[in-house]
Amino acid sequence: MDSEAKNNRPAALPGEPSAVAPAEPSGDLPLSAASIIARRFVSCLVDAGFVGAISAITVTILVICVNNGVQPLSTTTTTTSAKLFEIAIVAFAVGFIDSFCACGWLVSLLGVVGLLSNLVGFCQWFVWTVPLLINHLYHIVYDASKQQATPGKRLMGLIVCGALGQRLLPQRLILRQLLKFPSALFSCLPLVHVLTSKRSQLLHDVFVGSFILPKEHPHVVADNGGQLRPARA
Repeated sequence: MDSEAKNNRPAALPGEPSAVAPAEPSGDLPLSAASIIARRFVSCLVDAGFVGAISAITVTILVICVNNGVQPLSTTTTTTSAKLFEIAIVAFAVGFIDSFCACGWLVSLLGVVGLLSNLVGFCQWFVWTVPLLINHLYHIVYDASKQQATPGKRLMGLIVCGALGQRLLPQRLILRQLLKFPSALFSCLPLVHVLTSKRSQLLHDVFVGSFILPKEHPHVVADNGGQLRPARA
């Protein structure tokens, strides 16, 4: 009877795609939330670097194409190169900030309305907005892939998953990405951050029901107090 009950156990949460079968509870201590948060921090730095680099290259190419060989930028090659470098730095910064702390849209807004025009003499609206689109696509596409992780998370052995380790639906990943900015604002409060990080979740993870867990044991089980925690395989 016990074996039949195990075989009949659902493999995924309602509305989710195929899931990894949950691990059996063991006597091992749960994974340290602090270690997961540290690995998550490093993965954010790596991903932010990738997003910034992709943004810088993409925006520079767009500027060259839109302005017919960057002739309107300047009359000299030296100044043209300097302007392109400034634009690439701006795109890198917006992409990096948006990926790392979800505040890139604020920088982009200031740039579009001209409050940051003193930093870059030539800057079109897409220089500030394209990095935001690249960042959202980067995280949504990679987290929705079979690896369930961006390059930074894969480097640190982490995946984005549901409570049973299953891949999240695209609409949930999109919502998770959009909620990162309000989550970042409220997580600046120490009390809120401590409360949410007990289960290795930030506020957007709590709302969407997502977890950032180690790839080797991507499951969450209930402890004696009824709280969800990472389970060691």
